[in-house]
Amino acid sequence: MSAFEYMDDDEQLDFAILSSGPVGLFRSADQLAGAVETLAGLGYQVVRFDASGWRSESELFDAFVGALDFPSYFGRNWDAFEEVISDIGSGDLSWPQDATGLIITIEHADDLSKVSRRATRLLVESFADASRLASLYGNRFILILQVHERTARSLTDATSSVARWQ
Repeated sequence: MSAFEYMDDDEQLDFAILSSGPVGLFRSADQLAGAVETLAGLGYQVVRFDASGWRSESELFDAFVGALDFPSYFGRNWDAFEEVISDIGSGDLSWPQDATGLIITIEHADDLSKVSRRATRLLVESFADASRLASLYGNRFILILQVHERTARSLTDATSSVARWQ
């Protein structure tokens, strides 16, 4: 992946998200669907999750293990999660070689905060750190969370240092 070109500027969604932080927040499923379509059209590999069925941190880990082909040594805890996500961001594990970058979307992300505000914060912080590391290796790694308007406050309170509304 190369750096953004001047002509791309803030007209391009990926530039707009990354210029305001490594995590984008969207209020509606329709808004998220439009963003996914746009980003896929820019050549990103998009991996989608739906947090509405997650009732525990273990279910979150199960979803990521399956979708991102985590290694067998993954320890199923937050330190191990951050390590694996960082390895993906740096290109050491499962990086899409022919894609513009990797987008992770989580629909109903506010449901995760009902399970655990700590899990929400650790998930977002892990991705934010991995995205910053990815950029050092020339990789674009973006997390997009879809949050319902009625419960947005609880999620944004936990993630305000790295997540921005789009």
